[in-house]
Amino acid sequence: MKLSALILAVLFTLPMISHAEVSTNITSRVQTSQTTAPLKTLYQQNFAQQQSIPTGWRIPGNNPGTVHVENGTLNIDGRANASAPTTILLPQNLEKQQNYRIDFEFTLDQPVNRSRWGSVIYDVTETQGVIPNSYYQFTLRADTSAKNGTEFGRRKSNGSWDVIETKGYSENIHPNQWYKASIVVSGQRVQHYLNNQLMQDTEIEKLSAKGGIGFSATGLILKIKKLHVFEQVSTLPELKNKASQVQDIPSNVGLAPTIIQTIVSANSAMNIANQQYYQLDANLNLIDQAGQLVEHLQHYLNNPKRQTIAVLEVKDIQVLEALKLFSKTQDISDITLLSKNEEILKSAHQLVPQVRTTLDLSAEKLKDNQQTLSNILRRTNQAYARIVILPENLANKSSISFIQRHLMTVWMKSSTSQVQDVAYILTSGVNGVITTQSPLFTQVLQQFPKNTLLRKPFIIGHRGVPDLEDENTLESAKHAVVLGADIVENDIYLTKDQQLVVMHDATVDRTTTATGKIEEMTLAQVKQLKTKNKGYQIPTLAEYFSAFKKNPYFVLMIEMKSANPALVPKMQEEIKKYQVENQVVTTSFNTAQVARAQSQISEISRGLLVGNMPNSRSVLANAKQINADVQKYNSTYNPAYRADLVALLENTKHRGISFWPWALDAETFKKLYIAGTYGITTNSSQLYSKYIVDIQAPKSAQVQRGNPVSMNVELKQQDGQELNEVTDHFVVLAGSPQYEFKNGQLYFLEKGTAYILAGYKYQMDAQNYYQIFSTPVKVTVK
Repeated sequence: MKLSALILAVLFTLPMISHAEVSTNITSRVQTSQTTAPLKTLYQQNFAQQQSIPTGWRIPGNNPGTVHVENGTLNIDGRANASAPTTILLPQNLEKQQNYRIDFEFTLDQPVNRSRWGSVIYDVTETQGVIPNSYYQFTLRADTSAKNGTEFGRRKSNGSWDVIETKGYSENIHPNQWYKASIVVSGQRVQHYLNNQLMQDTEIEKLSAKGGIGFSATGLILKIKKLHVFEQVSTLPELKNKASQVQDIPSNVGLAPTIIQTIVSANSAMNIANQQYYQLDANLNLIDQAGQLVEHLQHYLNNPKRQTIAVLEVKDIQVLEALKLFSKTQDISDITLLSKNEEILKSAHQLVPQVRTTLDLSAEKLKDNQQTLSNILRRTNQAYARIVILPENLANKSSISFIQRHLMTVWMKSSTSQVQDVAYILTSGVNGVITTQSPLFTQVLQQFPKNTLLRKPFIIGHRGVPDLEDENTLESAKHAVVLGADIVENDIYLTKDQQLVVMHDATVDRTTTATGKIEEMTLAQVKQLKTKNKGYQIPTLAEYFSAFKKNPYFVLMIEMKSANPALVPKMQEEIKKYQVENQVVTTSFNTAQVARAQSQISEISRGLLVGNMPNSRSVLANAKQINADVQKYNSTYNPAYRADLVALLENTKHRGISFWPWALDAETFKKLYIAGTYGITTNSSQLYSKYIVDIQAPKSAQVQRGNPVSMNVELKQQDGQELNEVTDHFVVLAGSPQYEFKNGQLYFLEKGTAYILAGYKYQMDAQNYYQIFSTPVKVTVK
């Protein structure tokens, strides 16, 4: 979605407050402990006293619309173009300012469609003809969903956008209703307010030496009554509105599971963990497992030394209502709510939609079969939960992998104090563990060697395997499956006669021998088309379902290319007709389609495709924005590769966010694979079909004291082929008899019972490798 569209939507949802209220409240927020000096006016304008555009204001030469003063308001009429802005810049002498505050009264009028926007732009650099070249933008959207709200972004000189932060407002921004807004810039700190409510609070890159101020409108009329620019004398406080800093548990495991300490008593809060698990009562007190009060939620969240995330079990609606009230004065977006009751989680989605949730099935007696796993997927998705906690009998690689392959995060609960049980849980590939024994889990994690993977990253065949076959054909999809792709991705449009067909582009020109728009063709016309290279037929979505329905492990990732609202109900109809609910996930760049999928086929997992990730200076600020983005749709995050992606993966894993990036070159793929990424989209499944992805060792073995240890193991490749190998690569768990490694081989030095993990090192190329390990093997040393 383009930034300009986001801006207008935000503006329409703001309630009215007085100018005095804005000034007073914002001034109090930005004051330091010192007395704030009186504000110095840099520029002010009341358009009720103007008949024309004020002296010194500048209009770019490329405006698609018009700018004029009429009936006491400045009118920036951007209706001529619903995607390109009409802009006006304030007098040039303001460009020298580095610290300032902008207050203005506005309304959004006559939007050509919902979600058009008005915006304030600042730190503007210009090209010839007073054309804005790069700038920051505070966007307000007209008459759109309250979830979308406001947006803050940066337009680069090359025309691309970095979306830094978005935030919803409590209601739609209504056309023709007057609102007030403020922008505070202090060094690299920025705050945006709408009707006295803080919308964005973040950090930016250093401002330009010269940067102007302006307004723009896209697809509507932005009307402004009054404008006041002040010098910002006091500094803004240090940024607090970030994702929580989570303490690091050093290990060599790629994307190691997050460790959540169950708070049994106040003392257990001292244990090393990434998160802490409490009960939450209706007074918002954190309660330990013994029923004792530990502290209030506000105290926990505002503790400057805190380095954990709160996982809070909720047992009734009253707690959610208290949280909703609390959220008006406290940011609660970086906590996790947990419940065994699906109805409570659905209520949480309505009352506190900014908070992620977890469905706890750990106490349920569930059979380990595909029907049960499919039902878990349905229940979790329909409860709007991002994370599911499985019963211990499902703590195995096969069951966990099935759930994860459908874009879901899996946690387990464990009270074990046995090191071999801890190792079994960790090697199952689980994403997180709630435990009373976090030091023990930490100890085992730290025993693994460099580049260990406890969970296999999934390989997604992008349009099948287009390196070898014509893209988005059944032949391409089938070939990708033979090569071992865990998931096959395709793209769909709706034909003129309402049939779903598989095609990436809006036109057939690039991939077939014909020309024309796919959505202007009937199914009969599409079936006459042939692909350019191999002459394959263009398939329907139904043909995909028929071809792969009998493969229980096949998952189809359907990208909704078309913006046609009728696409989602038609897709829902065909999914039900072919009974493939447990073989389908959906994705889209189009947030409206993702929202429709969430609403109309909530039982199916969703992924949010992203072209531009948040690009704040702070990884924690980026993590917070990503959390907000996926929370809107209860989705995964599917971005392009970026240099800081691995750091973001590590930070967001504690929040149940799974990343499914696309990596269209081999070197990027290897980096993401070694990092333990959830799933990677590639054009080249053939390059990775021989990767070793699983190792099976015997449950028990006998060895002689003083002899080198080796073991027969079964290895499995990505393409499913099995190999027999002898390994002498092991991790020895604590509590085993005395041992040593000599020349790379394991020797036990005394009799007893040991627990070891058999390993295998896979060399991807001369520089890159990863290591995998079996579940624990009980070894009797004689």
